[in-house]
Amino acid sequence: MLLSDSKLRTLLQDKVVPAWEAVRPAPKVTIDFGDGKRLERTLKGNTVLYLCTPDGKVIDAFPAVYTASDFLREVEPALVAFDKQLEPAAWHKGQVAQVIDREHNRVMMAKAFVESPLLEALGKQRRRGLANREAQPAQADGELALGYQNLVSKLSDMSEEPASAREMKRKVPKQIQNDPESLGRWVVEQDSAFSVKLLRPAVHMLLSLESSPTPASLRDRMFKEVLQVPLDDPYLGLGDLVVPGTAKPKG
Repeated sequence: MLLSDSKLRTLLQDKVVPAWEAVRPAPKVTIDFGDGKRLERTLKGNTVLYLCTPDGKVIDAFPAVYTASDFLREVEPALVAFDKQLEPAAWHKGQVAQVIDREHNRVMMAKAFVESPLLEALGKQRRRGLANREAQPAQADGELALGYQNLVSKLSDMSEEPASAREMKRKVPKQIQNDPESLGRWVVEQDSAFSVKLLRPAVHMLLSLESSPTPASLRDRMFKEVLQVPLDDPYLGLGDLVVPGTAKPKG
């Protein structure tokens, strides 16, 4: 869906040199219904797209799933920063400030109090009418590091929430529940919205604290902390998952 977009293909052809690295196979789960029907899907499989300088230094990173429009909207500022030769860590600190400001505006414009996992993780959540518009977002490295750890811990909590078929039906618009193609697009759009809303701020915080990062130096932290896929764990974080009829993995 992402790579099929004509604007994105033009960007890949004109602005960057694409490269691909597989870090490890994604585990798969298969359910055999016994009547010839099988359900197969991957678990804990994910990707990170890195925007790098010619010498391999990371300018920006885009973990997980994005629609073409969301990805282009996110990558274009990073390309501008590269063209202007802005210092990456300082640029990412500025992006953190902008994200916080936009989220404050969203909360303030709501007709009722709304939750903001991002502001809550950063200790900046305010009830409507009590938001301190004069308060500046934390810029000190120590505060950014703490905010990053709080945010990725929230990502872990949300990723482990159960999602039954009944719960999913409540979330999915009724008009597309029986249309696999439309349902697939809707799922990607939801994943993309989550990536933009929470994963991208986490990336900005992480990269604001890194000096001359490379895909190799970021790989383990990006997968373990942002995507919740610990590459050093043989079970990829699935060790606590108990499947009926199976024993819990040991070790």
